[in-house]
Amino acid sequence: MYNLYPVSGKLSVFVDCYWESNFKDIVGECYSELFVAQLNPNIIVNLSDTYVRNNVTIGQSALNTINTAAINFLHQASNHLFGIRFKPAGLVMFTSIGLDELRDATIDLKDIFREDTERFENKMFECKNTKERIAVTESFLILKLIEKNLEKYKFSVAVQNGIVKYFDDSNCVSKVVEHLNITHRTFDRNFKNILGVSPKKLQRLIRFQKAFEMMHMSFQKDKFFNFYMFGYFDQAHFSKEFKEFVSMSPQK
Repeated sequence: MYNLYPVSGKLSVFVDCYWESNFKDIVGECYSELFVAQLNPNIIVNLSDTYVRNNVTIGQSALNTINTAAINFLHQASNHLFGIRFKPAGLVMFTSIGLDELRDATIDLKDIFREDTERFENKMFECKNTKERIAVTESFLILKLIEKNLEKYKFSVAVQNGIVKYFDDSNCVSKVVEHLNITHRTFDRNFKNILGVSPKKLQRLIRFQKAFEMMHMSFQKDKFFNFYMFGYFDQAHFSKEFKEFVSMSPQK
């Protein structure tokens, strides 16, 4: 029910993919989804009826910010959604709002892009197929691109790459600061506004994502999953992190 589409040209640096979902073939009255914590914001253009996110009914087009906890969605057969999945911190190229203000929330797109939102939505409603919707979306994103924010984006990518490199080290943040050759003060001043979470939280999220992916692969291949290799102290430590980011136990 989900189809992913590539992003062209310059936008592909900041946007991971476009996606479209249509739930007309679901069995039963509704379809429930659980999304674990993730660093990728999504703009969701609602092309049809309302859906439910964490028990809140959503009718308008919205920005799903980075989520540091699991999200539950409930869809019905009449739902039709088009999405823009940004790369971590990619959203910083399209808005001047600090990402620390855009966390764990669903925000009406009009609160982000003002009067341009209605024009964008109207064009999307007029499109006859996915190809046309992608063309309208790319024109809109090019219009909203803030070139002066490029240095902020480069900083965020460098930080994330550093944390990915040292994610299992207890001195991860200090090593990233040293790697970037900047002061702790500069690092702290820029970090949360650009990336939306604290350095420690980002480290925990990246570690969890890597562990979750490996756990999934181990389960598929019926192999033992070793949480120690990701820097967790013991099984209780891993289970606590897992419950925070998935809202259920590893066993469940």
